[in-house]
Amino acid sequence: MSWSVRRLSLAALLSIAMPWQARAYFADLAEDARQAKEAMLAQRYREAAGIYRRMAAQMPGEPGIRFNLALALHQAGEMMESTRILESIRASQRNNPRYWFLLGEGYLNLGTPEKAVSPLEEAARLEPANPDAGLELASALLESGQFTKSEEHFRAFSQTRPDAPEIWAGLALSQLGLGRPREAENSRARLAALPESPEKHEMLARIDLRTGQKALAVQDLQNAARLSPSNPQIQSMLARAFIANRQFEEAIVLLKPLLARAPDNSGWLFDLGDALLQTGKLEEAIPVLRRAVEISPGLLPAQAKLGEALLSSGSAQEAARHLEAAALMDRDGSIHFQLATAYRRIGRQELADKAMARRAEIQKSIQHSDR
Repeated sequence: MSWSVRRLSLAALLSIAMPWQARAYFADLAEDARQAKEAMLAQRYREAAGIYRRMAAQMPGEPGIRFNLALALHQAGEMMESTRILESIRASQRNNPRYWFLLGEGYLNLGTPEKAVSPLEEAARLEPANPDAGLELASALLESGQFTKSEEHFRAFSQTRPDAPEIWAGLALSQLGLGRPREAENSRARLAALPESPEKHEMLARIDLRTGQKALAVQDLQNAARLSPSNPQIQSMLARAFIANRQFEEAIVLLKPLLARAPDNSGWLFDLGDALLQTGKLEEAIPVLRRAVEISPGLLPAQAKLGEALLSSGSAQEAARHLEAAALMDRDGSIHFQLATAYRRIGRQELADKAMARRAEIQKSIQHSDR
């Protein structure tokens, strides 16, 4: 669920792994490498992944091949497998900034920004002249709720790249996260004054969603989609805006083809499961949400939504497990209320009472903060 605009330079990333020594000895592998690189540059990512997978089976000790396989899978939207492969070659990539950048990108796209921070810090440390590494780090800090640090990074970028929409949006969102709406409005105004582009409307929509202007966010993203109709990130954002604006059927129409191309995107799976649940399609929603949780167990909103769906379907025992996992993100007491309901249905009254007591504590805390 990453929010910033991705700029993977395929030629640059591939170049670190292509000229390995086996090329001089194995002409067939060299030809495979040529064809795979050609497929990557032509955006035939699944074809390239198939070639790299075959090469990796022939030379399992060559980390460069597995890096390229991970890159091809990343570009094909297979984030879970890509990240797993990258983790398997971590020890051999300590001084490779492009490796750390790709690993951080993978975790961002899997909806686990807290895991993305450390790799992106390493990428920025190893290659301080690469602005993309620093910008992705700022994005990861923002998405993981580290607003003071993200504001520092985005403010520094605003001095050197004042024409970049994502920088002013990141600054505004950081300021909103820090409870400074007036400063955020100034940053938004700088964004709105930039020339027309899909990125400008996408970033305006992110701020609109954060400030509760859901219908306006939909309009901004429809403008972005008109300017860039084949952009999957904009399509997914528009789907999320539709969900926020309770236009669930419209969201489902957008999300299904996205997932057909990237079935392991846990964020899109969560969004689709949420939209299906909201429209009463319980039997369709549950397997979709289960898959989201399998891919990203740390995606607590998916855990909470799956628990809600299972509770509605009568599977209280399984619902309790997922609601327990999601309890840490409970901000209004609703998850603990559902958890108490699940406990009661499986005969765990003592645990139900504890969940209700925790719900009361959360609600009391909200009342105090509103005074």
